[in-house]
Amino acid sequence: MTTLALKAPLSGFIMPIEQVPDPVFSEKMLGDGIAIDPLSATLCSPCDGRIVQLHDAHHALTIRTGEGIEVLLHIGLDTVELGGEGFKAFVGNGDDVKTGDSLIEFDPDFVAQNAPSMVTAVVITNSDRVTRIGKAAGSAKAGETVILTLELGSGEKVVAGPRAGARLRPVHRGLWQPSSHLPHHDGVQLGERRPPTVPGTRRLDLRSLLRASPRQLGTAS
Repeated sequence: MTTLALKAPLSGFIMPIEQVPDPVFSEKMLGDGIAIDPLSATLCSPCDGRIVQLHDAHHALTIRTGEGIEVLLHIGLDTVELGGEGFKAFVGNGDDVKTGDSLIEFDPDFVAQNAPSMVTAVVITNSDRVTRIGKAAGSAKAGETVILTLELGSGEKVVAGPRAGARLRPVHRGLWQPSSHLPHHDGVQLGERRPPTVPGTRRLDLRSLLRASPRQLGTAS
């Protein structure tokens, strides 16, 4: 049994993923994980790995570890709508990173004023490869506090990068990953409307959440 520890990408207060005020995360449509209400403004790598997807708006990215685990880091809610304003990426697709490396810097004042929330999700998008997830609680210090402890099933280590010619599938608005790692979303199919959300909250449509740019679509086979 292999164990993988993920450290906090930001300093702040740890939140259960179920409490994130967006059903895409709270209902684990992208996978299981945890969230942080941040007190710092530089997103750090929670593990060693390779950047396999940096979103055009620089609010989110996915790291693949040497064990093949894919970790989505998503800063704030609805921050894709900011079009990259207030975000500065220090890495690009294909870059190798170490735990604690700076990935994205964001302007907390701008994001707080222009997005519904700064809560940052840490999601294991291929959590079918994980047999058990241990989750921390309380406060976290970026690059130091272990927030997720993953017990992995048996299997060989893989190179931390997308295979050549991999077919890409959408897992969140503008985010793509190899189709073999597309997570199951509790019976919700792509393009289907989710069940109604809590009264008083905005109902979202997966078809809009999974929309991608023409440039990204052009890279899929």
